[in-house]
Amino acid sequence: MSFTASFLSLIVGLALVAFVAGVGARVAVAFTQRRRLRAEAAGQAQRGWGGKDHERVRNKYFEKERRARAVRARHRHARPAAEPPPAPEPPGPVNLDRLHRATLGLTGEVTPDAVRKAYKARVREYHPDQVARLGIKLRRLAEDETKRINEAYTYFRKRLGF
Repeated sequence: MSFTASFLSLIVGLALVAFVAGVGARVAVAFTQRRRLRAEAAGQAQRGWGGKDHERVRNKYFEKERRARAVRARHRHARPAAEPPPAPEPPGPVNLDRLHRATLGLTGEVTPDAVRKAYKARVREYHPDQVARLGIKLRRLAEDETKRINEAYTYFRKRLGF
């Protein structure tokens, strides 16, 4: 087969493909138009996201938002005024030595070395950096416990003088 014949057959093949694609596209357009015309004849509007349908969906959404805002406003204004919490009763006398021993986990004789070891062990357990990736409640709990541990350590440092 010569070059001209193969080139000619390639051109004819491409033209045939283009023709079939064009016919297919025309058939698809005609099918869509027929379906739309049938729907209009039957009195059914075609549902899509353009024009009136877009406005309808948007209006429906904002209507829901307006209703929700009105409900929240009703609830906000219908709440009775909250009563102030009762005043806490003053605590009785506290044995600070026993409280701080329990905080540091000390048993037996209290020496500067025992206090240092207990303090370091407790801080290692409850330091806020240990729970930095956990939730807020756990971080607050760790901070509060670390404050109590530091307070107990300061108490024993002052009492024992080290």
